[in-house]
Amino acid sequence: MMRSYLMPWIPAIFCAVLCLITLVTGIAGAWLTGKSDAGMIAFLCFLPICFFHVGVLIKDLREENRELRSKLDELLKNQ
Repeated sequence: MMRSYLMPWIPAIFCAVLCLITLVTGIAGAWLTGKSDAGMIAFLCFLPICFFHVGVLIKDLREENRELRSKLDELLKNQ
């Protein structure tokens, strides 16, 4: 139950955590080295995972939609 409730929010949560990591490493990098782009490497490397999570959700919704349509067609044929 909790997984199905939380599943649509995982991409947003992941993006928020990624932004927080980027912000913290940017501030720490600027403070320690004087360069403020230290967090961009992590941001750019993990950004595709956000799109992957959204793609998985869309794929699951399409499969569920396809399954529901086939069940509906089956019910309509039996009437």
